[in-house]
Amino acid sequence: MKSALLILFIAFTLVAGYPAGAQPQGDTKILLPLALEESIRGAFGSEWTTRVAILNHGAAPISLEGTGFFLTECSILPCDFRFVSPGITFYPIFHLDSISRRQVEGFFLYTRREDLPSIDLDIHVQDLSRQSLTWGTEIPAVPETEAFTADLALGGIPIDARFRSLLRVYDFDPSPGGEPKRIAYRIYGVRPLLRSPLDPADIRRPVSADTLIASGELVFVVARFEFAYPGYARLDLSSIPALQNQERIRIELTPLTEGLRYWAFVAVTNNETQHVTTVTP
Repeated sequence: MKSALLILFIAFTLVAGYPAGAQPQGDTKILLPLALEESIRGAFGSEWTTRVAILNHGAAPISLEGTGFFLTECSILPCDFRFVSPGITFYPIFHLDSISRRQVEGFFLYTRREDLPSIDLDIHVQDLSRQSLTWGTEIPAVPETEAFTADLALGGIPIDARFRSLLRVYDFDPSPGGEPKRIAYRIYGVRPLLRSPLDPADIRRPVSADTLIASGELVFVVARFEFAYPGYARLDLSSIPALQNQERIRIELTPLTEGLRYWAFVAVTNNETQHVTTVTP
C-alpha cells in the first residue's frame, strides 16, 4: 500500500509541477528559443525540427542544468547539475509534459556565471521535408545578460506574399499565476528606395519620418514550469491587413510591465523553399 501511494505521489509531482521549494542551482540562465522536443508540421507541407549542440571549449569542466530538458536521465525535475568535461559536444534530450507542449516555444539552460565564456551553443532549425535543399538556419542562444529592459527595434522585415513573417518575443522571468505581462508593439512602413534623409528639392527640409502603420499589445503566455520555460508572445505579421501594401517594415517594442526582461526576433520563411531568415536585435 505504501509503495502504491509513493508511486501516486511521484506521478502527481511530475504532472502538477516542481516539488515545493525546488530551485535551479545555477546563478544564470540561457534562453534557447525555438527549441523543440520533436519535429512539428508546418505550412506548405513543411516539417520542422531543431538541433541543439552544446560544447565546453574551456580548459576545465563546466556545470549545466536542464530543468526543461534532460542533460542526462533523471526522474523528477529539476535535474541535478551535471559536469561536462572539456572538448565534448553533446545533444540534450528535450522533454515536455502534455500540457506544456501547447505553451512552450523554448527552454532555459542554467549554468554558473563563470562558466558562460566556456559554453558554445548551436541551435539549428530545419525543414526536414526539404532537407536535401538546405541545412537550415542558426538561431541565437541568448544569455540573460543580453536581455532587453527598454525599447527594442527590428528592421528590414519584408512584407511579401512569397514569405511569411512571425514576430517571437520571450520573457526571461515568467510568473505563472501572476498578472499577465504585456509588451507594446509599433510597426512602421519603411521606404527601401530612400537613399538620403534630405529632400533633393530642398536640402533644408528633411523627408518625413517612417509612417506608423499598426500598433497594439502582446500578452505573454506562461507555461506551468517557470524555471524551465520562458514566457512567450507572438505576432503573425503576414496576417495584418494594414501591412499588405508595404514592402519593408520595422518594429519597435516597448515593455508595459515594470521590470520586464525580454528578447525578440522575427523569423521570415519562404513559402516555396521554406528557408528561414532571422531578423535579430
